[in-house]
Amino acid sequence: MTTQQVETATVAGTIGAGGAGNATVIITARDISASPVTLSVAVANNDTASQVAEKIRVALVYNAAVSALFLVSGATDKVILTAHLAAANDTTLNISVDNGTCSGLTAALTSADSTAGTGMTNGYCTLAEIKALDVLNLSTTTHDVILETIIEGVSRAIDNWTGRRFYKTTETRYYTSNGDTLYTDDISTATSLVLYTDDDGDRTYENTWASTDFDLLPLNAETGGYPFTMIEITPNGTYSFPGTKKGVKLTASFGWPAVPVPINRACVLQATRLFKRYVTPLGQSASTALGTLTLQIPKLDSDVCGLISPYQVL
Repeated sequence: MTTQQVETATVAGTIGAGGAGNATVIITARDISASPVTLSVAVANNDTASQVAEKIRVALVYNAAVSALFLVSGATDKVILTAHLAAANDTTLNISVDNGTCSGLTAALTSADSTAGTGMTNGYCTLAEIKALDVLNLSTTTHDVILETIIEGVSRAIDNWTGRRFYKTTETRYYTSNGDTLYTDDISTATSLVLYTDDDGDRTYENTWASTDFDLLPLNAETGGYPFTMIEITPNGTYSFPGTKKGVKLTASFGWPAVPVPINRACVLQATRLFKRYVTPLGQSASTALGTLTLQIPKLDSDVCGLISPYQVL
């Protein structure tokens, strides 16, 4: 079964007689867009660790970014975050507690991963979409594990069918240029992109390009929800692409800005079909006046083909 991640922080120390002020609480999480979230939590003179923990729990409940993703709980000196949804374990999830303008707390900068989360990795549809009333109409969790496995498998098959992937991952990749335009894999955003070049072929990338040295193409890709696929030298740029093999190093967020709706629908259709195959492993058959007719299931649903074909790399 999939498992919701649980993170636990333990507050330590006592606010002294003159130590009132604000404790600093920092929540770091993969799925919080504005991570890390920093809160100042007011504490009073002589507050115990349990009293401080209770005030932190209240502050987290009322923080929209945190409460949208986590159930806040705990007792005595514990502050516990439980993910609302099961997902792959977030190794960055952390609750940090320390003195801000108050005094008396013992710094607790690292929390405990009490229960590791498990779930799909980079699926192009959600478990809820498959189990919805108008799809499989499943209200129990009996088939959740196999469904998530199918969704993930179909998502990777879509990657193979199209020759690209639609989830985002930050990586360093290498390219060999041929002229003033460099053709790249899909780049989801210009943010945090760093371009390096090696002029003499020694695989030491001595040139770090400024954002004014290159343009990402197509120019308006992000506006339409599409990735960048080319890099072009600007007219007044400092550098040029070298002719050496593996002469360009690129660190970027590769993939698409978001999973396109047709890819999402294709994943729902194909995953649903594969799940249903468990009751029709050899296809479908029926008896008629002409005898038994057998329908063999094709390798790929024609509607799925129609949805993903425009995204195939030619």
